[in-house]
Amino acid sequence: MKSSAKKNKVILLIGFSPDEVERIKEHVEGKLCIMHHDFLQWTLEDVIERCREDDYESWGENRIVILHGYEKEEVVKILRRIKELTSYHIIFATITPTSLQWKLENLIDELREENLCFSRNYGGEKMKYVVDSSVFIEGFLPPSNWEIIIPPSIHEEVRRKGLEFSIFKIISPRRESIKKVLKIAEKSGDLSVLSRADIEAIALALQESAILVTDDYAMQNVAEYLGIKWLSVHQKGIKERRRWKWRCTSCGRYFTKYYERCPICGGVLKRVRLR
Repeated sequence: MKSSAKKNKVILLIGFSPDEVERIKEHVEGKLCIMHHDFLQWTLEDVIERCREDDYESWGENRIVILHGYEKEEVVKILRRIKELTSYHIIFATITPTSLQWKLENLIDELREENLCFSRNYGGEKMKYVVDSSVFIEGFLPPSNWEIIIPPSIHEEVRRKGLEFSIFKIISPRRESIKKVLKIAEKSGDLSVLSRADIEAIALALQESAILVTDDYAMQNVAEYLGIKWLSVHQKGIKERRRWKWRCTSCGRYFTKYYERCPICGGVLKRVRLR
């Protein structure tokens, strides 16, 4: 990887008008690059190195913002600011060390496909969503037609990261909802890997008949058992429900609940999938 590509703060813009670009330039920090069709076969690393700030070409469809080199807190602030500057729907993405080697065309195709699938399944009417804190922290900004509800524990995790949003409502899940989640999570073998915030988020989605937004596989698995609809944002998500047990790496015995050490021989326990 080119050393300068690691350090550069770059915002790649696709589909924006010259006026929109000028407004964005006034409010964000970093190199602003307008994507040209000639760049499609370049890797993202080459695009970051070679693109110029004065390029412009109309794409005639989706507006896409691709960020590189920013901290998570900076990403959230930039995306919020750009959304305030235009009334159009915008597709956002951040470049990872892996995607630096992707061709620009491949990333654009992937983003458009995800956006189309997302619109078909979760667009349109206003619905309730419970969003996991890690999704916010990774820079995700929900569509304007979402009604966001979160438990106090999720709000605290987001706040500790220096992020504050006015788009969500804080609701505490009821005790009976939490009990249902704990019972199913213990049965599926996921309980030991779920935090209090994870459990409360699942319980709130169950209680409010909301869609759970998380990239956490254990949360998705418990949601499947409870019949809760879920949405993965940065990952592809699980393909099927799973059950887990704990196996001692020393004596080989299996346990349905987690222990710090094997109660028989003192060995280390490892979570394994039941076939």
